[in-house]
Amino acid sequence: MQVKKVTFSLEEECGFSKAEIRSILLAYPRLWRRYYGSPRTPPGRDLVRTFDYLHGEMGLAQEVIAKTPKIFSVRLPRIEARHRYLVALGRAQYDPTRPLYVPLTAFYELDDAEFCLRHAKTSVHDLNAFLKTM
Repeated sequence: MQVKKVTFSLEEECGFSKAEIRSILLAYPRLWRRYYGSPRTPPGRDLVRTFDYLHGEMGLAQEVIAKTPKIFSVRLPRIEARHRYLVALGRAQYDPTRPLYVPLTAFYELDDAEFCLRHAKTSVHDLNAFLKTM
């Protein structure tokens, strides 16, 4: 039942095609176990919130999200914090053809210090000071 609910969320609520869902499943099968829901949160709801932020707020295309499904393993507050920090610095560039490109893998593969060093070009102390203002 849980698999059906997560698949429904991806297809109907997020708008992924069957081929994109298949590629997401092959690249990150843990996604179907991760969003099991709780008494307060129905299955797939966090998934849809994360997708809405990635697609709506960050302006990422569905194809880009489908190619990097591990982004769903990151909690939404961490994505929001890093994205807002990059926006404040003027470095929120997610298009690989443009300069200062920040790959989505930077949101889940790198710790804060490495993220700041590689992509924000600041120190982790600056990030921590920014997070205190949020």
